[in-house]
Amino acid sequence: MKSDLIIMGSGIAGNLAAMYFRKKFPDINVTLVGKQKSRSPLVGESTVEVTVQFLNAIGLSTLLEEKHYHKYGLSYYFKQSYDKKCNKYVVHEAPGINRLPSFNLNRNVFDQDIRDINATLGIRRIDQDVQEVILSDNNDHKHQVVLKGQNGETTHIDADWVIDASGRRRLLAKQLQLHKAPAYQRNSFWFRMNSFDRTKLFEMTDTRVNHHCYDPYYVTHHFYGQGYWIWIIPLKASTGKDHVSIGITYRPELLGQKNVQLESLLTILDNDHPSISAMIRSGSIDDTCSYNNYMYEAEQYYSKSGWYLLGDAAFTFDPANSAGLAYVAHEITQIASMISKDRNHELTQDYVDAMERHVKAQLALQDSWSNWYLIMNDPLKMAWTLKVANMGYFHVVLPNFINGSYLDGRSANHFAKLLPRFSKENAPKCYPFPELLELITEQIDPSQPLDPELIPNLYEKTINFRLYRATNDKDRAQFVSRYFFKLARLRLYVMKKVKWQFNIKHGVVMTKSLIAIASDLIKSTVIFCIPSFYVKKAKVNSSLSSPYTNMGDHLRCLTHDKKHTPPLQSMMKNDDQPAQVDSREISEMEM
Repeated sequence: MKSDLIIMGSGIAGNLAAMYFRKKFPDINVTLVGKQKSRSPLVGESTVEVTVQFLNAIGLSTLLEEKHYHKYGLSYYFKQSYDKKCNKYVVHEAPGINRLPSFNLNRNVFDQDIRDINATLGIRRIDQDVQEVILSDNNDHKHQVVLKGQNGETTHIDADWVIDASGRRRLLAKQLQLHKAPAYQRNSFWFRMNSFDRTKLFEMTDTRVNHHCYDPYYVTHHFYGQGYWIWIIPLKASTGKDHVSIGITYRPELLGQKNVQLESLLTILDNDHPSISAMIRSGSIDDTCSYNNYMYEAEQYYSKSGWYLLGDAAFTFDPANSAGLAYVAHEITQIASMISKDRNHELTQDYVDAMERHVKAQLALQDSWSNWYLIMNDPLKMAWTLKVANMGYFHVVLPNFINGSYLDGRSANHFAKLLPRFSKENAPKCYPFPELLELITEQIDPSQPLDPELIPNLYEKTINFRLYRATNDKDRAQFVSRYFFKLARLRLYVMKKVKWQFNIKHGVVMTKSLIAIASDLIKSTVIFCIPSFYVKKAKVNSSLSSPYTNMGDHLRCLTHDKKHTPPLQSMMKNDDQPAQVDSREISEMEM
């Protein structure tokens, strides 16, 4: 048996990859292998704008709108005191609707729908386990995947390219001994529930920016504590009942617990966030799941010889900031760009290395997130950390994805230089403006409520509301210029909150801060005036150039027959005929 492309794994990463490749390269054969699990641990899924841009590109916009809740951003709840008994919060939520949408996915519904759509696209699906992968040692791409049937019989499939999307089975990573231990481990416990009283979540005293844009329930909610954070993801259920995913991710050595389950979670929440525990006790639990020590990486993710690791088969991620499927979207499009160049006999080791460096640069963000757990019980440091992190996402990462610049090898290498990975021992502070925030911390009376002005909601000043379409390179440079300008303003804001004293320590911190502000303003000005200072692109048709000529081409795919696939197939009265209007109704309307 022969297939141009084999994708091993029938989960969400494998199905999304199959759909993208089938639509991007309609002339190649795509085979999806692996047994579909009747039950698998699904979180819910909070998506970000990168993910939705990818899902829209493969024709799923109607599905998202009809079957899943809009997610109006990430909302963060910071204690207004260092006393964990405090039930007063400063809430950071979007004061408006972002021009680029995101959604909270009901994964049970979504996963089945994309499988149903794939069944109409001519993707060959084989419901068998992979027994062995025989990889070619050279660049002739003569790989072979050996499948094992129910009765022990084997099937051999030859392929030019093999993508491992087998999830935590990690078929290729284990076979090739690519396992790499992460700097820090994480544990997670979560569950989904229904028939709960959502109003109990808001039984707290909070400070938030008033707006008239959306119901604040329809976001992804984040709460924090000693070595942990909590997510609450509202989900749309086909039954019409309230449905929600709630979970905790934690570093066990910081939390002081190694295996959080429902009862121990409720004990934590009773002490730290009683409104959440009250909401949980008001509902019915559907299912529970947990992962302990679930983090891992790989030494290599892509190969010039035509094999690739995708999703959880490559590395696991911290669900903080909902980046999971965003990583998958980057990886699928990177693999597609390598296959595209390979088909034209233009793929070089330099280009593969550049894509690999981009993946590892994104993992540098994971390194920072690992250290966030050290400050999650510190509302001052955590609030400012998230401000700056989200500002970087909206001004750098998101425009790069929509534009497709990360598929240019020179641009990918430049991005990797901007986000180097540090060893555990040499990691910098995980929060911004460390010397300023340390001074403010020293001046705070921990027995008194925290001034909300120390942790203000600056969403409207840090989020890039101007971004709504594929941008050219000049616009990307201007967004980065604005990032540095806003960074200087944020640092100045923090400086104004310090109660300055006339001594050497304060003088040194003030001098360093003013120099940093000047440096950011210089970067902002130079990048604005000379975009090439930031924008680095390879020459057209060079070994590092992107296979796509126009910006955003990686997100332009063929469409599918939406009329006969979810969700429209169940919404239309008749698949072939338009709805008929009774003649009596016509007469009445004419009268």
